[in-house]
Amino acid sequence: MVSVLLQSVVPVTINYDKIVEENIFAYELLGFLKPKESAAGLFRARQILNKRFGNVYVTLTNPIPVRNYFANHLCSSSLSPSPSVRLSDSDVMAIRRFAHDIICIHNRHNVVTLWPYICVAILQAIDHQKDSCSPTIKMEEVRSTVTALLSLSDLFGLRYHIQRSVDADFGYYFQLHANLFTCETDIASSTCVFRLSEFPIEKDGIMKKEFLSQCVTPIILNNYANQVLPQYCDLSILSLILIAVKNHSLSSVKELFGMVKKLLRFEFIYVPDQEEECFISAFSLVQEKSYILCDGEQIIVSRSHELSTVASLVLPFVAVYQIVQLTAFSFIGATVSQSDLIVGCQKKIVHSLSTGTSALRLCSLSSDTIKNAISSLTEHKALIKQV
Repeated sequence: MVSVLLQSVVPVTINYDKIVEENIFAYELLGFLKPKESAAGLFRARQILNKRFGNVYVTLTNPIPVRNYFANHLCSSSLSPSPSVRLSDSDVMAIRRFAHDIICIHNRHNVVTLWPYICVAILQAIDHQKDSCSPTIKMEEVRSTVTALLSLSDLFGLRYHIQRSVDADFGYYFQLHANLFTCETDIASSTCVFRLSEFPIEKDGIMKKEFLSQCVTPIILNNYANQVLPQYCDLSILSLILIAVKNHSLSSVKELFGMVKKLLRFEFIYVPDQEEECFISAFSLVQEKSYILCDGEQIIVSRSHELSTVASLVLPFVAVYQIVQLTAFSFIGATVSQSDLIVGCQKKIVHSLSTGTSALRLCSLSSDTIKNAISSLTEHKALIKQV
């Protein structure tokens, strides 16, 4: 057997214009099991061959020699495939750090097309109509928000991929994802007004099926919108702190950044113990662009509107984490299963949505973010996992 130390790891990043099982995945995140595979199901699935799914982007990065990466951090015996080998805590951390590094490489090489930006814009347009059960979305508003987000990305030097032109890509992606929208005119028209499609739910789940049918498309859109977040998460966390906290001092903002970064680490993967490096990078950017001014230890916000725009990207995640904390506190002293805790969180989210005052969205019902929040609270000892 070839020694693990002689191997090289080649990170391969894959992105899709349209995910084949996007609907099924959204159903799963709402608590519905994936349909069992069967011969009849296989024959029905053949119709998928007649559908368009756009481009697949495959990015191969430089090989990483395992020996060079670990150098003096790991001895060869620690990488033995023998089950009798016990790893020390430092060995476990070194291997975990490697895994986090790989994920960060994937994030850096993601091909972020116009579509995730469009999804961000649509979700924000819905945020402005929280008092409506079936909000109408103006294409003009979506285009305006996307243009602003692209300008923001240009300002901060963040990469995105335009295939032909912004106008052409708008038409391409709305035609490709036309099943997600209901529109009486051409969905790609600049004057179009559309609604989100409702997908059938066969039975009641955590809520009535009529309500859950409205959640599928927002969850699908949110899954695509999340492709923008790896580039923006540090800037967004910092912006949120600067907007939320008054009388900023450099040391307090830095401390809060580290706390929030650690809290959201299951949501936005980064290499452990690099909180300070992430803070310095994000802080330097917003200072360079004159979003803030520094007077010694004191920070003065000079462009609060722009900071609010950046902060809005991460705010819905923070809102879910707050709900999970509130739900967990209601079970203090009791033993509860993870599935019951998830359902309890989802019910609180639905109640909060009915008030229309929180940063929560229909896509906040996704079990993914709730599970990540539970994992974070468990790691911080707020919850104790019983084996």
